[in-house]
Amino acid sequence: MKLFFSTRKQPYPEVLRPTLAKRAWDLARSDQGFFLVAMGLNSVFSFLSNLTMARVLPFSAYGVYSSCATLFNFVLILTSAFQNTATYAVAQKTGQGGTRAAWAFLRTATGRLSLAGLVGFGLMLPFSSLLAGFLNAETVLIVYTLLNLLVFLPYALTAGSFQGWQHFRLLGVALTVPSLVRLVAGLGLVWAGLGLGGAVLSLPLSLGVGLVLNFGLLVWLYRRQGLTRAAELIESPQAAQGEIRRLFLTVGSSALVGTLGLALLTSLDLLVVQHLAPGPTAGHYAVIATLGRIVLYFVAPISLILLPKAIELHLSGGNPVPLLRRTMAVTFGLGGLALAGLVVGGGFVAGLFAQDFPPELSGLIALHGGAMLLYSLVTVWVTFFIAIRRYAYLLAMLPALGLQLALLLALGTNLGAVIAVLWGVGGGLYGLGEWCLWRYRQSVRS
Repeated sequence: MKLFFSTRKQPYPEVLRPTLAKRAWDLARSDQGFFLVAMGLNSVFSFLSNLTMARVLPFSAYGVYSSCATLFNFVLILTSAFQNTATYAVAQKTGQGGTRAAWAFLRTATGRLSLAGLVGFGLMLPFSSLLAGFLNAETVLIVYTLLNLLVFLPYALTAGSFQGWQHFRLLGVALTVPSLVRLVAGLGLVWAGLGLGGAVLSLPLSLGVGLVLNFGLLVWLYRRQGLTRAAELIESPQAAQGEIRRLFLTVGSSALVGTLGLALLTSLDLLVVQHLAPGPTAGHYAVIATLGRIVLYFVAPISLILLPKAIELHLSGGNPVPLLRRTMAVTFGLGGLALAGLVVGGGFVAGLFAQDFPPELSGLIALHGGAMLLYSLVTVWVTFFIAIRRYAYLLAMLPALGLQLALLLALGTNLGAVIAVLWGVGGGLYGLGEWCLWRYRQSVRS
């Protein structure tokens, strides 16, 4: 099974005879090709959103906005555990011919996770002032950020359903539209006079629009599959609820540990610097981290394609390791291209974010991007081990997280040392992934 090419036969123009050209033509016309283009636009919209906020907000305010956006991205990555669970459930049930069972899972889980999001918002609200003090921000900005909890879980579940069905066109639309809304709404609210509050408020607004869109796409897909009556969806509601509990206690809880660790490992650096060195230093590091994470976000779609395909191979008794190696190679290649762009133009782009960005810090942008390339490979490991249900690697995120946090708190005012910590922990996790893969292959052979 190929990672990037549709299994459908596509006609080729006569001029495209070489194999490489035919594959490029396949990619351009496939669902996966559409998804990669959509996610490329998603990265562009996210970059433009950060750039415009850096230009229209005071520089110190941009540091606060970047911290709130980091908190937003952290929770978004965290809820990907629920997206992974939905992906696994839908892929499993669809592979067994259970389209109705997949819809039953989705409908029941959506209601329960919507309630869980409401409860989560209520539980986190009393801690908003504590978070505001840690990030040196106003409490109302943290409340705006916490509003995302109301829509995060159902949004992740609906996106996971598209991923599980391998409807990559719908998944691309579902993930890209919120980034566009965030760009337009953020700029509009700031220009309307809401300032920093409007910029932060655009975060939950964009996700709310995305959730409404996802529900609309699901209704279209529901009708397209010919399921016209709700009674057709659930034969046994009790069985569906039991399935939800089982999946979230196994796949969901393990994926939660892995994605929580990964989210913190790629977010804590900015939060710690904002806490220890607020003001210009935090603003400068916000620019460095924003540009460095381009590498991480640029290759993130690759793992989204890997997950349902690896699950399908694993459940059918196939060998997912060749698929993993191709994914690693593509991730490293595309991430290397993004990193090369940071090496060449990182300093120039940083000047667009802040005209007074110190030239001596420009070299840190590429170093941060290199660390994010390592974490991109770690993301592939996390996705792969979730797919094959090998959870030891995911649990290793917890001690790695503790080590990184301790080092960051000790070195958080030295930006070069902060990036060195990212390199050390990321490199160690990549090496651990190789060892866990060797153990997995040994167990399969025996």
